[in-house]
Amino acid sequence: MPHSHHRALHRWWLFGVLLSIGLGLGTIPETSRNVQADELNGLTVAAALEDAFVKAIESAEKSVVAIGRDRRDLRQADRRNDFFGQERTNDPADPNWIPSEFGAGLVIDKAGLILTNYHLVRGGPVEGRPEQKSEQLLYVRLPDRRGFEATIFAADPRSDLAVLKIAANDLIPLKIETAPAVRKGQIVLAIGNPYAIARNGSASATWGIVGNIGRQASLEGEVNDPERLKAETIHHLGTLLQVDTRLELGTSGGALLNLKGECIGMTTSLAALVGYEKSSGFAIPFDESMKRIIELLRQGKEVEYGFLGVQPVDIHPAEVIGPEFALIRERLRKGAVRILETAPNLPAGRAGLNNGDIILKVGRHDVYGKNDLMREIGLTGPGEIIRLSIFRQRGPGGAGQELEIPVEVGKWPAVDEEGIIAPVPNRPAWRGLIYDFSTSRRRFLAFPMMHEPFEGVRVVKVTPGSPAADSDLQFGDLITHVKGQAVRSPREFADAVQKASGTVALQVWSPGNRTNLSRTIEIRR
Repeated sequence: MPHSHHRALHRWWLFGVLLSIGLGLGTIPETSRNVQADELNGLTVAAALEDAFVKAIESAEKSVVAIGRDRRDLRQADRRNDFFGQERTNDPADPNWIPSEFGAGLVIDKAGLILTNYHLVRGGPVEGRPEQKSEQLLYVRLPDRRGFEATIFAADPRSDLAVLKIAANDLIPLKIETAPAVRKGQIVLAIGNPYAIARNGSASATWGIVGNIGRQASLEGEVNDPERLKAETIHHLGTLLQVDTRLELGTSGGALLNLKGECIGMTTSLAALVGYEKSSGFAIPFDESMKRIIELLRQGKEVEYGFLGVQPVDIHPAEVIGPEFALIRERLRKGAVRILETAPNLPAGRAGLNNGDIILKVGRHDVYGKNDLMREIGLTGPGEIIRLSIFRQRGPGGAGQELEIPVEVGKWPAVDEEGIIAPVPNRPAWRGLIYDFSTSRRRFLAFPMMHEPFEGVRVVKVTPGSPAADSDLQFGDLITHVKGQAVRSPREFADAVQKASGTVALQVWSPGNRTNLSRTIEIRR
């Protein structure tokens, strides 16, 4: 049986169950039938469900837009006829235009800001960078049928989210609230632009249920392949909702709603792009972690992810047969993560974690494997304090013990830095110097990354004509001390320079330096 036919039968079966709540009253004893008939009349139940669907869709569709992407050199109208004898056009202002790539987006600010999937708009023109001529055209069609060319205002490849900007200031934003925890079996609605049919501005709707939570998108390529590392998102670690609804080609960027009309996620074809069945639907959940990411993008800032600085390996059941694991053997059989290597100059090492420690929890979240650890740490912002529950052995055959260790999280080293679009610095510049966590970019680090000799903050930009530009500071330099005071994070650096006046001496180490020798640089006011 074709998948589409099977899914259609399943959906009508579900609807039939809802109807049978009322229409199956023949099985109710006579004494209670009359009482319950008014309460559980089948048509009443169906009408109530239908009304909830309609109201939820009406409340959200004004904020769902159609997005098309095409090559600029195809903008001129192509007056050839298509297979059906109809005239084709490559003019995006024409409602008959069918773009090469298409999807949807959610209005998040009345001043023309639209949230969508990064993979849908990747390579498009960037706001404020007219000198960077993009071959791609991005076009947005609003529900009121107005159309606008769009630019990328902010983008974060790791979350597969981006914010577009159009020249409009009267949009209706979709209020993104953190809805109650999504559950398996929950009825959901999806509004989007399948097959580019929303190019007239009217988005399409469908419905289904949440099939599962915490799903992983698959990832092709070898583990250490640079392109694979570049393509990896936080969703490949297990964040996605699996939804049993018809999310066809072009559904990326659409709204996922609950029956109250609350937007609980964004539909995405991220998983389907790498081999999942087309009949499978996935969505990025709008939980607290994702809401933090969306707010940073709305502000035009870089999205930062947490970093522990360990080399983790999954625990194998055969490893926990010794007497030292007696107290937690059953827990370890479910899975956990052992620290294979850490270093004193990275967050885990600074917090006192050791090689061989077994991580059981990150905060309230159980850790059963590497992906769990990387996901929960990653969704924590750098500089935040998290508590790790660990099991530490006390020598061969010795009884181990459970410990709770607080860790100040560092910053994940971004791989796809070219895809990061963040016009607003996350931290104010100091004398023309823009700085970041030492681990902010993968290319700054020697691998294995455990072996960089110093802690400090990284120079990521020097403003031309500034006091910092008059010094010998270079992009990628590591600042380890301010006036003799060690600094390990952007917060510590900011505190140190705020207390300093006049000429400030910085101790600096440059990547590629084969020695552990640093130099002193003076920054004048």
